[in-house]
Amino acid sequence: MGYSMGTVLRVDGFSVVIRTRDHEPPHVHVLCSGDEEEVVIDLLPVGVREVRGMRSRHVVEAVEIVEDEVAYLIDCWREIHED
Repeated sequence: MGYSMGTVLRVDGFSVVIRTRDHEPPHVHVLCSGDEEEVVIDLLPVGVREVRGMRSRHVVEAVEIVEDEVAYLIDCWREIHED
């Protein structure tokens, strides 16, 4: 089962992605260094769910990006996952 990924935000070398056929709760995948580093961050509330090879300093930066843009990202999640 394939999931298409939509980049909804790019900041300082990070790509914030929402998968179109992903599951609740609302969350984003933040990629760095191409797709070699990834962290999954919940949006409500903002918190790290899973780290996939991402360096800790990049995790901290990714969380800050998501915190700064959380309202926009929640809107994107809802728009993508409307029934």
